[in-house]
Amino acid sequence: MKSRSGLFTRFLGLFTRSPVSLTGPAAPSPEQDHAETTARIADQWLRGCKVLELGKRYYFAKRFTEALKCFDDAIALTRGVDIDAAEVFNCRGGTLQALNFDLDAIDDFNRAISSAPDDCNSFYQRSFSKVATGDLSGAISDLGEAIRLSRVDNALNKVYDEGAREKGYNCVADLYEMQLFAAKERLDFQERIAAQRASLPNLPESVKNRQLSPVNLRRRAITRECEVAPIEPVDQPRRGIGM
Repeated sequence: MKSRSGLFTRFLGLFTRSPVSLTGPAAPSPEQDHAETTARIADQWLRGCKVLELGKRYYFAKRFTEALKCFDDAIALTRGVDIDAAEVFNCRGGTLQALNFDLDAIDDFNRAISSAPDDCNSFYQRSFSKVATGDLSGAISDLGEAIRLSRVDNALNKVYDEGAREKGYNCVADLYEMQLFAAKERLDFQERIAAQRASLPNLPESVKNRQLSPVNLRRRAITRECEVAPIEPVDQPRRGIGM
């Protein structure tokens, strides 16, 4: 027969083990919470930057579908994170242009301009999509603003001027002015044709109102995410990809 003292010893052992917390794990201190948040934001920022640079490489390789996927991911990753939003939206806007989704491209250029209203290249890029969607007056307005902003003496315009000189222009304003001249000529031609049509009384209304050039009003559909394959690095500019 076992002694009562042995039973008592085993019974006592139940109360000498580490107590179980009834309130769960201790809440992190404010310092720990701040450190974890900082680490998460830093990781998110780094991933966003990497996928943004990969998207640029796809763009210059004319692999626009893969580039668009990268820029979508970059925007999702950098939402609420301190990163150059104008660059991200300009990059995606330029890719949407290349895929003929000009209305979506305009939306992204609008966001870029809202983030950096002094960036002349955002207005320049948006002007192409406005031409494609039939808004020649809007394109002319954008080009005029691009020219005005490009003449401001700042570091970003020096980068754009350097890129323009590589293409044979004296400065980026000269490039914009050439596009402005072409847009004005195109608008003037359309207005003269419209006036001639209006002067013909027997011309059907369907012919009078017919667009002289195709107007692209396509919108981007929501599609399954594509697989992004590796690509070799290529040279790329420091800012957006439209010039």
